[in-house]
Amino acid sequence: MIAKGYVWIMTLNSMDHLNLVGSSSSSSTSVTDSMQGVISVKSYIPASDELHNFTSRLRMKLILSEHNMEAYDMELSSFCIRAYDVAWGLAEAIERVSSKISLSRKPNNKLNLMDLDNITTSTGGSMLLKEIFQLKFRGLSGDFQFINGKLISINAFEIVNVIGKGYRRLGFGLL
Repeated sequence: MIAKGYVWIMTLNSMDHLNLVGSSSSSSTSVTDSMQGVISVKSYIPASDELHNFTSRLRMKLILSEHNMEAYDMELSSFCIRAYDVAWGLAEAIERVSSKISLSRKPNNKLNLMDLDNITTSTGGSMLLKEIFQLKFRGLSGDFQFINGKLISINAFEIVNVIGKGYRRLGFGLL
């Protein structure tokens, strides 16, 4: 099925985890070469000044700290961008909760993780969960908000065609 006349279609998760731009190692080059012409669905995160500034700062940090010139071609996957938003949201929720509860432990009250009979739940855990579900902000990937305990997302995607070391956008869609 690799002969002329066949088309390979990749799923959203597969394409979101591939970083085709800047692939210069021999193994990634052979993968890219074998993917020429593949059609795929890819998560779409709209360009913004915040996203551009973040990726520029990250790129420069990588170049300066590791002398990694391949970072010029770096493209963050939608998974990485959303993970950053989740980490930011969690930090925000922890900051809100930490002002409401005491995080200090009494010196004689040591936690023994091997004593399964006496492990209790955190008093701040339910407060933290409540704060997480109340979060609402504009992240790098778009609006970040929970509704009925589920993180909402726009679920926009683009249809792409793998060409060279990158891809060409063919169209957009919404789920």
